[in-house]
Amino acid sequence: MSFDLVSPLGWTWTLLPHEECVAGTPWTLWSAGTHEEATRQQLAQLDLARPDQREAFAKSAMFVVLWPVARALAGTVAGMDVRGLRVLEVGCGLALPSLVAARGGARVLATDHHPDVLALVGRNAATNGVRLDVGVLDWTSDRPAGRFDLVLASDVLFAADCAQTLPAFLLDVLEPGGRALVADPCRPWHDAFEARCREVGLTVVTELVDDALISTLTLADPAVVPTIPFDGQHVLARE
Repeated sequence: MSFDLVSPLGWTWTLLPHEECVAGTPWTLWSAGTHEEATRQQLAQLDLARPDQREAFAKSAMFVVLWPVARALAGTVAGMDVRGLRVLEVGCGLALPSLVAARGGARVLATDHHPDVLALVGRNAATNGVRLDVGVLDWTSDRPAGRFDLVLASDVLFAADCAQTLPAFLLDVLEPGGRALVADPCRPWHDAFEARCREVGLTVVTELVDDALISTLTLADPAVVPTIPFDGQHVLARE
């Protein structure tokens, strides 16, 4: 049994159901299985005459795969009481941490820069009997509407400049007293990310979980909500 996800970029992902277990709870996720398989599918359909496909090629295949740090983050979320919290996930991909939070009673907005997440996350949510909202968001330049009690991110420090842009994003979207959980596969600029978080007024506590560094970030002074202007767009949630 497979599921064909037709992309507006002109290619089709053939996805299979894969079983995952988070804190003893089974999940079924539609994915390409491995990054190699996702890349193979994309290469087989790549039209070099299309600038939009050439631009998206380098990063598109990453969102249809469950990465190890997302598993670690989902396990951490499973151990939290998130009932009633407003939760945002950025760079969600298959959105396993979002699904876990939604099943735990949170109001979740799962976002990714890739437009195919709307169909993919919707499929994974329906398969697992979970309700959440999905939106397209490039967190490096845009902001969602409103603020959140909990922000989730896994494997989003993919370039050195993210160590600067992610802390600014968190200040913009966290509620006073809110938290962010950032899971990272020990990338070389993780230390710079933590240092920048402290510089802008976030407290940082980091632990190693299943080969992933998971940083819990909170506003050092919950009475102060910093405001950082940006030139991007606000995105609307879509259920």
